[in-house]
Amino acid sequence: YGPKERREWILAMNCLTCGRSRVIEQSHLRSRSGAGRKGDASKVVPMCVGCHHLYPQRSKWRIMFPEWTDESLDQAAVMLDRAWTTLTGGTDG
Repeated sequence: YGPKERREWILAMNCLTCGRSRVIEQSHLRSRSGAGRKGDASKVVPMCVGCHHLYPQRSKWRIMFPEWTDESLDQAAVMLDRAWTTLTGGTDG
């Protein structure tokens, strides 16, 4: 999702939830428009493989990361999107 440069930028970050820096994946946040639908590039956050695989398991996720609610993840995605827009001057890369 999104231009190659944006994907590489996300993959160069640490995991948003646990802070690990190894094997980062783009985690598409849950869309409120329909079950199983992934959001666009503006709804992507960096997560390590472990956190990314745990994210769909909501009961386990809430135990491991109670501070990371759907709203806080959405806010983080908005902040990343704004940072990307600032970094690229409003272009796609």
